[in-house]
Formats: sequence, C-alpha cells, structure tokens
Amino acid sequence: MQVICLQKFDNRLHKINRLTEPPINTYHILQCCSPLQNSYDYRSKQAIAVAAVVQGDKCSFYNCKFLGYQDTLCDFQGRHFFSQCWIEGGVDFIFGIAASVYEVCYGCTLNSILIDEGPSWFTAHAKVNLSAPGGFVFKNCNITGSGNMYLGRAWNEYSTVLFYESFMSGLVVPLGWDSWQHDVFHITYAETNCIGPGSNTSQRVPWEKQLSGQEWDLIIGPRFNDQDGWIEEHAP
Repeated sequence: MQVICLQKFDNRLHKINRLTEPPINTYHILQCCSPLQNSYDYRSKQAIAVAAVVQGDKCSFYNCKFLGYQDTLCDFQGRHFFSQCWIEGGVDFIFGIAASVYEVCYGCTLNSILIDEGPSWFTAHAKVNLSAPGGFVFKNCNITGSGNMYLGRAWNEYSTVLFYESFMSGLVVPLGWDSWQHDVFHITYAETNCIGPGSNTSQRVPWEKQLSGQEWDLIIGPRFNDQDGWIEEHAP
C-alpha cells in the first residue's frame, strides 16, 4: 500500500493547511487503511509538521495510520470517528477543536527522539467556550511509546479530553494534565476505568474533573457526536 509521505513544515498555525495534502473537508467521508505520514526531520528544526488536517463534518477513519512528530493529526473541526487507528508523534500530536471519538486506537509517542526535552503532550484540544461542541474522547485505547508524556494540555480554557477504559503505559507522567497557564476552572479533563501503570490517578492535578456515572454515559454514548446515527450508518 502506498504511503502518503510529506516532508513539509511550518511554525505558523494560520498556515496549517499548507502542511499536508488538501485538508479533509468533505462531508461524510469514510477512509479506510490509509497511512498518512509527514517524514520531516523534527530533530533538525523543531517545527510543526502535520500529516493530516480533518475539518469536514461526519468523517470516519478505520485502520488508518497518522505518522509524524509535532502536530501529527490536526483534528480541526466537525464530528469525527476514528476506529483502530494508529496515531504517532512527539508533541501535541492530536490537536484541534473537533468533537471526536477515538475507539480502540493506539497513540504512540516518540518523545525519545526529541532533543533534551522534558515530557511531551498527547493532545492539545482548543474548545473556546462552554456552548461550542468539541472534545476528544478516547474509548478502549492504548497509550504507549517512549519517554514521558502528559495526556493533554489546554490549548484554550475550555479544552476537553476524556479517557474511558483505556490502557496507559508508564510513560504518562503522574500529574497527567497540563493547563498551559490557562484558568483551570473550565477545563474538562477526566478519566475512568483505565488500566496500566500510567492510569494511577493518585497524583493527578487537583483540578482533574470527577464526572458522575450519568455524565460519563452522555460522553461515551451517541449524544456526544452521533445523535443521528451517522457512524453506524456509514461504517465499512
């Protein structure tokens, strides 16, 4: 299978769409078994190097690979579903404002290739206000790799990331989350029923949300981003 391979970089977020193939902005796209890679050498010039930008609504991905270092997958906006995908990177390698569910996916950090750096970040969600849709939900996922990593850092003060029944290896730092100097009151970072050495929450940041069972039911159920059943309707 041919790999879509890029070697472009740019450190200006407003030019993000230049960094990849044309952004995925089609309504109701289904993509299967597609490897998307940005092979730019992060060690030579540490800069953004995006492998994919997803900004259409109702986009689903099955058995796809997203490979890069910094900002691998720009999950920009819309409702998205990722199943059995492999997402690999070193810094903020899933970022954006989308309302997305990642189910049985693998997140692999390559932090060991970074030069004299501390922990990296798995996600950087950028929800801008309470009423805006958006959030990254990881269900039955596997977080692994090398080095040390935060589960997420807040790109905006309503950043929303949740882990449900997922495996976390020992690379997850005990604090778990980084506010990135934002007011933590509106940040929604939470996890439940996770396993693995990185899932110990005893030393998590004190502002990690403790959600009720009813709140979790709303998040992991169809009301989060699948109210009209589009995911099953267009499954492969």
